[in-house]
Amino acid sequence: MKVLVVGSGGREHAICWKLAQSPRVTQLFCAPGNGGIAQTAQCVDVKAADVDGMVRWAKEHAMDFVVVAPDDPLALGCVDRLHEAGIPCFGPEAKAARIEASKVFSKNLMKKYGIPTARYEVFDDPAKALAYLKTASFPIVVKAEYYWGTRCWWIFLVLGIAGIIGTVLISDILISSLLGVFSFSSFWTIKEIFEQRERVLKGWFPMNPKRKHEYE
Repeated sequence: MKVLVVGSGGREHAICWKLAQSPRVTQLFCAPGNGGIAQTAQCVDVKAADVDGMVRWAKEHAMDFVVVAPDDPLALGCVDRLHEAGIPCFGPEAKAARIEASKVFSKNLMKKYGIPTARYEVFDDPAKALAYLKTASFPIVVKAEYYWGTRCWWIFLVLGIAGIIGTVLISDILISSLLGVFSFSSFWTIKEIFEQRERVLKGWFPMNPKRKHEYE
């Protein structure tokens, strides 16, 4: 079967590496991929967030299966579009991907269901956001609710940024390490794919989020 992996990071490299070991995979592609991935899969010149271009390429080249890994195309509905085109794929649909794409949505969800999370407030009015910051304890985290690679930027000193971007989420800061476990689930069983570990802060500044430790 012909398989396409969407993305260009370490996560996609790990997925390609493992897929290449399957006797069922006859051709493996990655869009856009990178130099390391090129050793395992054939790289395709289509940006991960170019949903129209990705679906068109998958149809034109008769892909049997597509794995959509990055946050950006997931939030933009790449899986939804592939389903509409009749192409089997792996990844959450846009509604499910919203928990990662929207920090306000995810924080409200955690608050609603009693999932522990840092204390936070959401503001649409820049004046109210700045007034709140004057009474807050620092350091503090400010995340812009703005689609900028789905990753809301972490800002520690805000000078009118709320007025430029729109909605902002202001939360207490948690200084710790982060462990993410990625798994396949069929409701009754869970199969771990890999883990990623990130040191959240170095001093008061965030580490590069792409510096992950990933393995099979």
